[in-house]
Amino acid sequence: TCAEEGAVDHCVAEVDRCSAASPGAMDFCATNRCGPCEEGEGDCDPGQCGAGLDCVEEGGVDHCRTLGGGSGGGTSNLQVLLDGVWNAVCCDGGTPELSDRDCWWTEYDRTLTDTSAGLKLFCPEGNPTACWCGSNGERMHGSGGDLDSSIRLPDGGPVYPNGGQETCVYVTSSGGLATEWTQSSCPDFRLLR
Repeated sequence: TCAEEGAVDHCVAEVDRCSAASPGAMDFCATNRCGPCEEGEGDCDPGQCGAGLDCVEEGGVDHCRTLGGGSGGGTSNLQVLLDGVWNAVCCDGGTPELSDRDCWWTEYDRTLTDTSAGLKLFCPEGNPTACWCGSNGERMHGSGGDLDSSIRLPDGGPVYPNGGQETCVYVTSSGGLATEWTQSSCPDFRLLR
């Protein structure tokens, strides 16, 4: 087998160095250890992630990520971090909320669309003001101005309905999305590819 070894590749006997060291172990994630990939590790393939994790395509390198598993329990590529757990967000009817459904979001021109429901996210400035899903969406912002500067980061970031970042999107006690005039309690959102 041709093995990549720095600048010069070499032919080596086809031996799984992890299996040789520990029979039954798996060699994943371009790390020096054996075993399944953990949260944030990559490059993974389907079935190579630890318990409760899925291998998610994130550009050129796939990583193991927690999908759903929070209080919502659904699988969504739009997620919000609450108490250290990534929670699925979907449009249920006209309401964006933590969800036990599976859904898929896209982002175009700073507008988020739940393609499973065919609805766009609209979060106006407020104190507090509920967000909703409908045919028209709000152009959102991230911590660096454009939306990608928050939601495309592996650890996510806050989402704002305005460029001045005076109002952020948060999760209400009932699990819906809303906006409020504060920067102290802005949760992190991420959009996995």
